[in-house]
Amino acid sequence: MASLDASGAAARDPREIVLRSPMSSAQRLAVALCCAMLAIDGYDLVAVTFAMPGIGAEWGTSKAMLGALFSIGIIGMAGGCLVLGPLADSIGRRPMALASLTLLTASMAFSALAPDMTQLMVWRFITGAGVGALVSVAYPLSVEYSNIQSRPITLALMVISFPLGSAVCGLIASELIAVFGWRAAFIPGVVLPPLVILLSLRWLPEPLGLLIEKPRPSSLKRVNSYLKSIGQSPVESLPPPTHQGRTPIGRVFGKEFLRTTIYLSAIYCFYTLTAYFLLAWLPQIVTDLGFSPAVATTVSVATNIGGVLGAPITGFAIRKLGVFRVLATLLMGMGAAVFVVGIAPADINLLRILGVIAGMFVFGPIVGLTLLIAENYPVEVRATGMGFIVGISRWVAAIGPLVGGVLISSRLGITGSCILMGIAGFVAAGLLTQFHIIGRRARPDAMSAEVARH
Repeated sequence: MASLDASGAAARDPREIVLRSPMSSAQRLAVALCCAMLAIDGYDLVAVTFAMPGIGAEWGTSKAMLGALFSIGIIGMAGGCLVLGPLADSIGRRPMALASLTLLTASMAFSALAPDMTQLMVWRFITGAGVGALVSVAYPLSVEYSNIQSRPITLALMVISFPLGSAVCGLIASELIAVFGWRAAFIPGVVLPPLVILLSLRWLPEPLGLLIEKPRPSSLKRVNSYLKSIGQSPVESLPPPTHQGRTPIGRVFGKEFLRTTIYLSAIYCFYTLTAYFLLAWLPQIVTDLGFSPAVATTVSVATNIGGVLGAPITGFAIRKLGVFRVLATLLMGMGAAVFVVGIAPADINLLRILGVIAGMFVFGPIVGLTLLIAENYPVEVRATGMGFIVGISRWVAAIGPLVGGVLISSRLGITGSCILMGIAGFVAAGLLTQFHIIGRRARPDAMSAEVARH
């Protein structure tokens, strides 16, 4: 709702202006910087995988220890989401994003200089924490810079940025490693974040939501500066904060949003359980059908191609059909794709086609899930909610492949394991349906004012 100014007339709400106005070049640039952040995140998380062969050769490290080196980054990412991400709701999105990029620059530099495995694992844990913090803040930032119509497409671009950053920087790193050795794998992660920091200092403003919900003496000036940058006229006053006196964590786990937090965490975790099972075990499943590891890798590549195709398709579909219908379809499709993979014959061309289709169903839901989180938490607690849900799901990401390994090694075999793990996708869709029904009955309590206006 609009507030009243001193004369009693309705004052314009700056947030409503951003939601309803066409996207400006300044907003698009800010979204592009958010995409660049996730691209850096995508590379920093997997950079160590490019260095692993060299590490094993130089230090004589076992495969088990190399696996632990990668896993420690995932654990750090979960910690960063849960602990550092929520700070963005207190100190601001922009400062947290810049701090996370700085942390990533330092941790990647020290990873390249690590003299032994122990120190390298410490720095990989810190890198993971920086990745988790940046994921928690970059998604809310991109949503808050976008108008209502552009948000699904914005999130699709964000989803694509993570694997694209990993792929492009990986190609660069492979050339550097060939010349300078395994430590050069970390160079892109040292060079690129400072560039994004410099651009962000000029072109990445603090979104309007927190400036209004956590007002300071300079808030009105900063809000009007933001409005000017996107071609809008200034406002004379700011609407009052909607909630005061409660911490973001207190609200996320309080009566107001506890049900939302539980449902969204469960949906995201069941999605992650199925998705990471498929991504982790697909190469081995193809290998067990009689193909070489090199050929099996092509199926994994096909899956990533499907993800790149699926994310924008998901974004456009959500604009037309809404997040619930699209997301529920994708989650059920993911479960069905895992079923089919488990019973697929040893036909490599068919497996590659299935890989593309599975990739669309595996990566597409991230767009819908992120938008669902953004829609169900107001701006002042959005990073806290995002950080908790993504952080919890990362623990499940570590568990999913382990559970899959136990199941495949049991009497269930590949077919039975795929059927069982695919069920988790249908469970996620069922929970989403139940949450949607409850939300429609109690929208004022469950949805943010921003979405209620929409």
